[in-house]
Amino acid sequence: MRRPNSRPQRGFTLTELLVVISIIVILAGVMVPMMQPFFAGQDLRETTRTLNGFFSGAQAKAVRLGRPVGIWMEKDPKEPGLCYRCFLAEVPRPYSGDTEQARAMVAPLTGSLNVPPTHNLYADYYWYEARIAMADAATAIHLLSHLFSNNISDPTNVAYFGDEIRFNQRGPRFRLFHVQQATATHYSFLFLARRNEVPPLSDLSADPPPRALPLAFEVFRRPEKMSGVPLTLPEGTAIDFSQYGSGWGSNNIFSISPQPVIVMFSPHIGVERVFSGNDQVSQESLLFLVGHSQNLLQTPDATPNFLDQGTFWVSVNMRTSRINTAQNAGVDNSNMPPLAQARRLALQGISTGGR
Repeated sequence: MRRPNSRPQRGFTLTELLVVISIIVILAGVMVPMMQPFFAGQDLRETTRTLNGFFSGAQAKAVRLGRPVGIWMEKDPKEPGLCYRCFLAEVPRPYSGDTEQARAMVAPLTGSLNVPPTHNLYADYYWYEARIAMADAATAIHLLSHLFSNNISDPTNVAYFGDEIRFNQRGPRFRLFHVQQATATHYSFLFLARRNEVPPLSDLSADPPPRALPLAFEVFRRPEKMSGVPLTLPEGTAIDFSQYGSGWGSNNIFSISPQPVIVMFSPHIGVERVFSGNDQVSQESLLFLVGHSQNLLQTPDATPNFLDQGTFWVSVNMRTSRINTAQNAGVDNSNMPPLAQARRLALQGISTGGR
């Protein structure tokens, strides 16, 4: 029974509900496309911040452990211009042969051996060989192809192009370039030495062997990925290896190849070494561009990441290890090539208050 002073309660009609829902749908359809650039920018900011922290963590770990630790940037196997995953990297123990008695006989390289072509960068260097008995490296040379390789992702190799060798646990390190079988019982590491850094030499023709002055040797090998969960970049973002490198005036040092890029921090200060498939790494800052993966994967008319002002640069100073970030400023229409303009503006932004 209705009370005398009560009023009937009225709800929304079906027509009114449909009108409200239609308005919400229309507003959502208008707002979502407008908000997409904002969310995309947030993804890149978060990726840049995370990558910056990953670099800083590797640097701190190198100081804590007292040995080089770095970042292993793994390239996508289908698109080597992009990197989606990063690992921590460490340097393995030096390789000194498979027996405690392993020794090397060092001499200038003779013309009878097959010398690989010398890069113009090493025009003032001389070739040498470190000849080692096969019996002292039985495991390493069961297949000579597994002893020395350019494929740094192959864990069966004990030495790679670009590794370094040192003798008698002192003196300079020399860059390895090749390995080959010298005799029926010996193989040789081939390396280059500067004119003013002659390695300790042996007399390969001496008989008996004690007169030959055999030398203990150490091969300082490339870094290896450390166990642990890698840093996986958010979907749609990547480190763009296609069009950037070191400093603003240099060419791209990170070749578009399947090989990873590895930056190793010294336990003291600075970047100890960069593994990129190219020896011409300047002493300037390394520049890593964090951008949209679709800018490289789509059609050729897609906007390159270095022209997209929503992307970010991560800078690593080679001398001080200082890590900074700056938003990409694009180009300034100067007479410089566009990529050089983008790098120069990025470094200027970092030097004047980049994060």
